[in-house]
Amino acid sequence: MKNKWTIISLFTLVGIMGGYLVGLNTAANPPVPVPDPSVLVIALTIQTGVLTFLLSLAGWSLVKRTELSLWKKSGWKAALISGIVVGLILQGSDRLLFTALIPELEGLSSSFSFQALLMGLFYGGVVEEVMMRFFLMSLIIFILTKIRKRKDLSDGAYWVAISITALLFAVGHFPANIMLFGELSPVVTIRALLLNGIGGIVYGYLFWRYGLVFSIAAHMMTHVTMQFVMLIL
Repeated sequence: MKNKWTIISLFTLVGIMGGYLVGLNTAANPPVPVPDPSVLVIALTIQTGVLTFLLSLAGWSLVKRTELSLWKKSGWKAALISGIVVGLILQGSDRLLFTALIPELEGLSSSFSFQALLMGLFYGGVVEEVMMRFFLMSLIIFILTKIRKRKDLSDGAYWVAISITALLFAVGHFPANIMLFGELSPVVTIRALLLNGIGGIVYGYLFWRYGLVFSIAAHMMTHVTMQFVMLIL
């Protein structure tokens, strides 16, 4: 029980930091005029912290009822390599393909930002993994165990959960894409589904095979790789 609250508190603390960084970024580039940016930052900080806490609590309960885990077996090598590969795919796709189709990407994919790196580590690496893998994917697997009336599900059941979660992960990025590009054009939509979907599938697989720790590590490494590419190029 002590371990439970330690982990949930850690996730919540990181969620608060992630929410603060998202708030700073949103306040600097608000989608609509904001009278007081500081209020927006505070609101997003609190909102993200509360959401991370609630989903961590729910995720913990769901994982205990499935064969998913925080740490199933060591997967550092798989997490680091896959995180780097996903980061290179995302940056490479933008630079070699999507920049020609979406001119606004030129500035977004070529400028290193320490604040963006921290936001990627805290919000992307932890908050999104708590939301999408620890809670949502665990919930889907839990529902499937109830439907099948067994805890040891087939590989196919896990791939269904991974795919649904990856799709929703990609769709969840639609609002951010609208903010960035002003519309959800077919090219913008395909880019969001493809690039975020690839990451979602990789992180979901790592959660299934190795544990949440390694999906978080891979997601973090993706953001490190993307920012590193921006820095050297």
